Amino acid sequence: MTNNKNMRKVMVSLFFVVSLLTSLSTLMGVGRAARVNTLVSGVGPSPSESVAWTPNGTVICNASLSQWGPQIVSDGAGGAIIVWYDNRTGSTYDIYAQRVNSAGVNQWGGYFGIAICTEAENQDLPSLTSDGAGGAIIAWEDNRTGYRD
Repeated sequence: MTNNKNMRKVMVSLFFVVSLLTSLSTLMGVGRAARVNTLVSGVGPSPSESVAWTPNGTVICNASLSQWGPQIVSDGAGGAIIVWYDNRTGSTYDIYAQRVNSAGVNQWGGYFGIAICTEAENQDLPSLTSDGAGGAIIAWEDNRTGYRD
């Protein structure tokens, strides 16, 4: 016998993740505000369990130049942590992150995110995973020594 309530939650969670990943294809772009576009509004087994983020998306990063390679993980409380690399300085790529709460409000650094690593040379290709406590563990390729570590 299948528990329909739990099955719906799993399906909604899966739909939320797939929708987020689909939205991430338009998250970052050259010379324009990075957005989580059409972020799963009104999805849930009932109206009281719907996602509260705005229907038109949430600006994650509005820094100049390019933002690339977004990765996202749930914070376990209806929000998300997003990490990416960008060249807002115009010279090298650095790692930045943003936390968005369950209401779709940026928690770190307004519309610019926070710097995770801005060492010399390029830092890029970030990845992240949940730390199981509402945060994330972030890793990236780092070229400050001249080698991609």
